[in-house]
Amino acid sequence: MQQQITLPLVPIKHQAEADGFEMGVMSDGTPYLTASGLAYVCGTVRSNIITLVNDWQNQRHHPRGQSISKIIQRNGGDPSRDLHTAIKVKGITHHAIPADYCMAILEYYAFESRSDAEVARDNYRNLATQSLKEFIYKRTGYKATGALPAHLDRYVKNRAKIPYTHFSMLNEITLNLIAPLEEAGYTLPEKLVPDISEGRLFCKWLRDNRGIEPKEFPMYDHEYPDGRVVQAKLYPSEYLEDFRKHFHEVWLAEKAGKYFGDRDALALEFVENLALPAPQQ
Repeated sequence: MQQQITLPLVPIKHQAEADGFEMGVMSDGTPYLTASGLAYVCGTVRSNIITLVNDWQNQRHHPRGQSISKIIQRNGGDPSRDLHTAIKVKGITHHAIPADYCMAILEYYAFESRSDAEVARDNYRNLATQSLKEFIYKRTGYKATGALPAHLDRYVKNRAKIPYTHFSMLNEITLNLIAPLEEAGYTLPEKLVPDISEGRLFCKWLRDNRGIEPKEFPMYDHEYPDGRVVQAKLYPSEYLEDFRKHFHEVWLAEKAGKYFGDRDALALEFVENLALPAPQQ
């Protein structure tokens, strides 16, 4: 049975630069180049890389594939595995090639290929001083640490401040949005604060539909990971059912597309999978 590399099917970071150099990081921390990105560093055309990785199980028995297989094996890899996995970014399918395989292919183009190898040699030497993994992490802004993502850290800092008689916007947004996105492989960027977006909409809904003024709700000290402290509302638990219905039927169904589309379109594929239909009566 043909083995598949153990990459999740979704990237959490994907970056395409002006010259077409594409790279990213999968949700397990595996850095990759797309076929276009690998062709760029190897100084070859994209079709050469596409042919190689798409048909690797046959190509690895040909002279070029045999040379690359030896490099992969020498570096501790398994050349019998596929060299890529298909990912979708903004509806477009890409070939995600893990950094370790990229370096093996780059080494082949730099030192063993019969084609003009000046570009490949220069890039191989440049990457000898910093690993391709570090290069991709730096260019995409990915931080490979064991620290909690910023919004989960914010949740942990504030959850004990919420009495059982009330709920907070962050607690509910974490339960219904941030944590499910994290589980699916998408980490919400720190600069995005959907609890503020939904909080404003829900407060307006309460004024219009319940005839109450949320400005009169009690407040608590809401702490951010950078040390900032702001005043945030405590919502009476009697409105929790209203909130959850509003979040799913208004914010998630009608507002989330524009919210994420304007700020981080990569999230859209994840968000679309969060909306669960109401159970039938």
